[in-house]
Amino acid sequence: MLSFSVHIALMMSLSASRVEGELVVVEDLTGQPHDAAANPGSVDLALCAFAGRGLYAVKPDVYDAIVVFTTHPMTEPAYTVFGKTPAGYAVRQTDRGVAYGSFLIRQPPAAYGSAAELDHCAYLGPLRQWPASPDAPFELPAGPLGGTQRMGLTAIEVLGHEFGHHWLMYAGHDANDGRGLQALFRADARDPDRADQPKVSTADLHYSHLAGSLSVMFGNTIVPLGGGMFRLEGGPRKYGALDQYLMGLRGAEETPPLLVIDDGSQRGLQGTPLMTGQTQVVSGRRVDIPVGDVIRALGPRVPAYPATQRCFRFAFVVVTQPGHTAMPAELALVDAYRRRWESWFSFATDGRGSVDTRLSPSDPCPVTPVDTPPPATEVAVDGVPLPVEPVGVESPAPPVMTQPPLEVPEPERLGKLKPGCGCGFGNAAAWLLLLPLAVGAWRRRR
Repeated sequence: MLSFSVHIALMMSLSASRVEGELVVVEDLTGQPHDAAANPGSVDLALCAFAGRGLYAVKPDVYDAIVVFTTHPMTEPAYTVFGKTPAGYAVRQTDRGVAYGSFLIRQPPAAYGSAAELDHCAYLGPLRQWPASPDAPFELPAGPLGGTQRMGLTAIEVLGHEFGHHWLMYAGHDANDGRGLQALFRADARDPDRADQPKVSTADLHYSHLAGSLSVMFGNTIVPLGGGMFRLEGGPRKYGALDQYLMGLRGAEETPPLLVIDDGSQRGLQGTPLMTGQTQVVSGRRVDIPVGDVIRALGPRVPAYPATQRCFRFAFVVVTQPGHTAMPAELALVDAYRRRWESWFSFATDGRGSVDTRLSPSDPCPVTPVDTPPPATEVAVDGVPLPVEPVGVESPAPPVMTQPPLEVPEPERLGKLKPGCGCGFGNAAAWLLLLPLAVGAWRRRR
């Protein structure tokens, strides 16, 4: 049996890499990384690792994250679930106090060729799925028989979603009321056969449909109507205040309570996020979850803001299948997403975070200035200073996009998109464990 290092060296001998502007193109010369049979349930992981090794063949190990597209159309039945769905995978996780019940690292950093820096891989799948404009709606498969439906996120928000999975949404909360760990703000399939299991373990890695997050990690805007009635609204999405706290972009003292609706089940609810202009009226009990309850459950974030990383270096990688040469239109499409990612990330973090997508920057990663929180009367909850009154009793208006939409010419030979968000369900073992959640979600989406 070949050693791991020999196997990696052999794989690299079967690929070729080159730099195209601010992109890296990695050619798959054998088809093995794209082979669904050779990589059962983990084509996305195989291509993430393959792209990483190809990147480091031509560039140094200085990137925090890579974004991986493939030119392979993946129209065959073998790619029905895995391979063509976007997914986010942690390569390293060095921050503590930000997660509960998170998945294990799927494969070691060495599999990506990174000895020191790489933390995350955002796998976006076949290029044919991605609209010409990064601000156009992204679509999910409508079911096993084919067809698509919009999922409530734009294409660039899907990239934000998959990068967000580096920290989100693994958290739970503890209200110190004797009930222990809860996950009311996380989505829950509410499978009958899981009713006796801990609520955090059955919750998935997204916000509940009844959480007022308006985040790329799902949830919606919640407008209280009175009398136990609430209006859910869609709109442009970003990283909400709790997201930013978990990402290390804001402090606990400036993180307002998260508004969540309890419909009587004391559990979250899975649901496709509402699109801009969509509304839904629901009934239930208002619950404001302060960040202190999250800290009680997880412990404080380590490191704590502002001693955190707030600028992230990205490399965008295009993997080609055997016999295919990346076309100018394909490279132009990926480059449009690369450029839009920089402006969108600043908007999505309220200017608290930044990304640098240059392959060979000559200056340091541009760190955003540390914001000084406004003065506030505070109390200590388990030693954590928090606002006395819940912030935002009435939900704020949906955020306004401050960056103009970026339009690019329609690329040639790129067909209609079909798949949706894989969200890290990237190997066979994990898929078997999570199959009941996936089936439940599919049933609801019909």
